[in-house]
Amino acid sequence: MKSTLLFLALLICTVVLTQSRKEKITIIITKTSPYCGGANPPEEILEEARKKKIPIGEKFYIIKGYCNSIVRNIVDSLVMNANGKGFSMLKPGCYSIINDFGYNKIDVDTSLYDMDCYKKLWETPLLKFEVVKGKNETFSFNVAEQCPYNKPCYKGQIHVPM
Repeated sequence: MKSTLLFLALLICTVVLTQSRKEKITIIITKTSPYCGGANPPEEILEEARKKKIPIGEKFYIIKGYCNSIVRNIVDSLVMNANGKGFSMLKPGCYSIINDFGYNKIDVDTSLYDMDCYKKLWETPLLKFEVVKGKNETFSFNVAEQCPYNKPCYKGQIHVPM
């Protein structure tokens, strides 16, 4: 009986010790928006457009691996706080961040978009990172937004403001 209990205790200790410990990961996200108006603006407006802004309340998703796919594994979601930070506890491994574009299914008019280009864009995450055992890390990146008339992979004509 004692040997069975001892064996069981050793087995439990082995399982607990071999479990991957989760590490605290901090994600910092900022956004920049280009000037999308018409005529050349004053320098102050251009400077304001180049400033990094915090996407307060926006939701981002952490997926396992380095490529977004239909069968992806979403391990956590982040909502940015007033400092532009989100936190997660993750096991060591490779991860990526996607936004709503990458989260949602591809749903566009296939006659207006180059679908190979669009699918590649959808599969590419915003950020790829690796969690290392024993290291609490911070990862940061900036999302460079596009003007509404700049549609990647679009085959049609888009009128640009003058």
